[in-house]
Amino acid sequence: ESGIQNVRALRSNGTLEEFCVDDYVNAPLLLAGKLAQEDFVIIRDRDNPRVESGSVCFSFSGLPKRFGQKLDDVHQNVHGYKSDLSKPVSRLFAKSISVGKPLWRTNLGIAWTGDLFTSPERYPFRLGIHKTPEEAKAAMLRLIDESSDGVAGCLYLKVEYQTLRRLEETPGDRVLFTIRTFIDPFSKLSHKSASQLAHNIRCASKGEFKKYLGIEDEDVRQKILAFLDARSMGKL
Repeated sequence: ESGIQNVRALRSNGTLEEFCVDDYVNAPLLLAGKLAQEDFVIIRDRDNPRVESGSVCFSFSGLPKRFGQKLDDVHQNVHGYKSDLSKPVSRLFAKSISVGKPLWRTNLGIAWTGDLFTSPERYPFRLGIHKTPEEAKAAMLRLIDESSDGVAGCLYLKVEYQTLRRLEETPGDRVLFTIRTFIDPFSKLSHKSASQLAHNIRCASKGEFKKYLGIEDEDVRQKILAFLDARSMGKL
């Protein structure tokens, strides 16, 4: 209906790739994922939001198993979500997201690989790669100790820029959730960024969210903070 037949996207190698819109008439999110660097997720139902569809490469894994899940179930492994965030998020979807007035937020994490695509190596502290917390701790400390640059050589700041916008004229009150993922090495952190990250880690270490960030273990956390403090003071 728009008259657009072909669209082009600039690839990471500097070349242009062309796509025929008609080829994606039944898979528009797949085309969107090829054209933009964001991940896309459709969430439906204002009063009982759940994941309906998506195109995700960078922000999280296991998208198919999330289809049909309520947001509480999607975030069941996020420590503190049910007690602290479930009700505010439900109110957000029910009342705060309106057509023509998108919302945005940022979310940060600590990654153990610079690979932009999701992989188990990104979060070695989560059980699944290692059978016990003790094994996970040993693996993280080993990565730091074996790196020639210590923390700076094996840790990365992962930041997600997220938007939420209610779609017009869609049955089921659908919301488009977009996630743009950036991963930068600790070695590139500015003094100000290192100071702010150290502050955030110290705040998070007082609650359940420290488990989600992978800073629950005191030894691992202190190695990270020692680097960030030195970086913020210009010593590294």
